[in-house]
Amino acid sequence: PFRYWLPAVAVRCIEFLDKYGLEEIGIYRIPGIRTTELRIRDIFNSGADLNFLQSSKEDPHAVATLLKMYFRELPEPLLTEALLPEFNECIAKYTNLETQPISAANFVAPNDLPRDLTPIVSRLPPYNFYLLRALCGHLSRVDDKSGVNKMNISNLGLFFCPSLGIGSILFKTFVENIDVIFGGGCKAEEEVLENEKRERNVKEKQTPLVYHKTYISDDFSKSFEDILILNKKAVTDSSSHSYPSSSSSSMKGCYFKDNADTLVGDQDVTLRKY
Repeated sequence: PFRYWLPAVAVRCIEFLDKYGLEEIGIYRIPGIRTTELRIRDIFNSGADLNFLQSSKEDPHAVATLLKMYFRELPEPLLTEALLPEFNECIAKYTNLETQPISAANFVAPNDLPRDLTPIVSRLPPYNFYLLRALCGHLSRVDDKSGVNKMNISNLGLFFCPSLGIGSILFKTFVENIDVIFGGGCKAEEEVLENEKRERNVKEKQTPLVYHKTYISDDFSKSFEDILILNKKAVTDSSSHSYPSSSSSSMKGCYFKDNADTLVGDQDVTLRKY
């Protein structure tokens, strides 16, 4: 399933904002409460999977700010350094930017443009492909409610174009033509899955512990209140000789995305770094 490829922070932010943020005036423009944003960020940075939907108390603007920050701090452009020139060349064919500058607000994508972008998008790595598709789908839903939230595609582009490293016309074309542009699927998906399967087989031979790659834990995700309880328990138990070392944790039900083994049944499984 596509959620396999998506980082927990992106999925949790988008699903929460789809439910509680679409009609928030100035969503993505108005900053959230800074302490809330930092609190949530620290939880995800610890490797935990935090399900916002278990608590509607979270500030939508803080969650939106966290999502913007996530894309802004990606180590490589979401469209990748290798393919970004091809995207720009494709847009240039239809806009003649050197002689006739066109604003994104006035640009209407010709029917051929989304179709020409499709084969380029399909060559993105699956992590990039599905994350870009999820973001564009979400922003399309925000734009659908722009009469209420005052955030149309042009306004959203002011915040996401710099983070994605793309121009406003390409951004608008992505958001308005999701079905066509992403309809060709991800060509690299099967190859990457096969490579990861081989890696898992090697790891399972090296260690008998369960190795699970998926970023999202549907069964054992914790609300922020649950995390606080676990943290308090950890502090209380810190004087015990049986408390786990800094390189492992026996925290029940908390999923650590990059270095995790997962919980089996109701038993605690030590989470080790590979």
